[in-house]
Amino acid sequence: MGAGQAAKKRRTPLWATVSIGVGAGLLGLMVGAGGAGSQASRLNEEVASLKQELSAAELAASEAEDRLDTAQEKHDAESARLKTQLTAAETRAATAEAQIEDQARAAEAAAAEAAAAEAAAAVPLAAPVAEPPASAYYANCTAARNAGAAPVYAGQPGYGRHLDRDGDGVGCE
Repeated sequence: MGAGQAAKKRRTPLWATVSIGVGAGLLGLMVGAGGAGSQASRLNEEVASLKQELSAAELAASEAEDRLDTAQEKHDAESARLKTQLTAAETRAATAEAQIEDQARAAEAAAAEAAAAEAAAAVPLAAPVAEPPASAYYANCTAARNAGAAPVYAGQPGYGRHLDRDGDGVGCE
């Protein structure tokens, strides 16, 4: 039976079964004995012997029930201890699993940050384009390039026909 059951079912104790059988046997002997004196003393001795056997059987049954109760108590205590250990182990496992998941998320985030940083580092930055001053003059395209103004478009400061060889409005192309 399970340790958690509220009521325990037991068979009829051994001593009760033996007692009923011995009592019935004794009653039969007494009724059938009739009247012989020697037979009566022999029967009395037999009854006394059977009573002793009955007492011994009752004592053995009582001791067996005590041992059974003690074993059941030990079993219940061990079962409770093991359930406690199982619960503690399950809690530790759940905590470890949560920590592993947190570490995995942190590792994924770190990897994503590293990939983003690597991608940002891989993209070359465009050289800043210097805006030509409001009034500029470039003697030649080398001067315009050195100033960061090449190509120079018509209408921009620094544009001049001497920088535009083909006359398309773009100098130092």
